[in-house]
Amino acid sequence: MGELKTWWGKLSDDDRAGGAIASMVARAQEFGATAVRTANEAAPVVGDKIRSLASGIREKATDAVQVADGLESAGDYLREKKLEHLGEDFWGLVRRYPLRSLLIALGLWFWLAGRRKYRVN
Repeated sequence: MGELKTWWGKLSDDDRAGGAIASMVARAQEFGATAVRTANEAAPVVGDKIRSLASGIREKATDAVQVADGLESAGDYLREKKLEHLGEDFWGLVRRYPLRSLLIALGLWFWLAGRRKYRVN
């Protein structure tokens, strides 16, 4: 311990300041290296998350585009066809898909009957 005091006492103020600066530089370099290492380790994880987010957005956008296309074609159909043509198309679907049409009709009947039951009470 006495040697350390003697050594420290022999240093000039410039030597002491230089040592402090060198120590701060070493700490800054160590901190920078740690930050770079951490960033390099985190980069693939962040990249995967961003890719996943982009994929989800793209999926939802595709779904929205499909819905918009369907609505657009329905609007075009209704604009071009008259009401009498809608009836013809409806009966054409019933003839083409009789079982599905029957199931849909039964489902609507039960739904309407249930609504009527609650209105009467």
